Amino acid sequence: MIFDDLLVLGALRLLIRIAFGGYFLFQGLNGVFNWVAWPAPLKPMQEFLDEWQKLKGFMPAVKGVQIISGLGLIVGWAVSTHFLLLSILVFGITHIQWSLNGEGGKKLAIKILFLWSLMFLSHLNEVRLWLSV
Repeated sequence: MIFDDLLVLGALRLLIRIAFGGYFLFQGLNGVFNWVAWPAPLKPMQEFLDEWQKLKGFMPAVKGVQIISGLGLIVGWAVSTHFLLLSILVFGITHIQWSLNGEGGKKLAIKILFLWSLMFLSHLNEVRLWLSV
């Protein structure tokens, strides 16, 4: 009985890790190939994005982190490192979406934070070093 519960929890942790990594792998690749168009951002958000676009290399670096770390989480390579890198992006993205992009941005921020929370709670053992600093 306990063994079955551990198998279910392990499968759930794997599913959450693949979903979180897959989300960011897709977003990174979508930023490169533009498969799916995002709704037009509100004016304050667009102005913010335009300023970031002026910093040559910043957005490609963000997309690179999303792709590499998303893939790393999917395959289970250096999970805590990739989760930490994506956590930095998550809090930046959600803050910007929440504060500059109106109701649509708030809904997106809540979805991303929910997925991040599932990942964090299901992988506490891997991120325990973050908590000890």
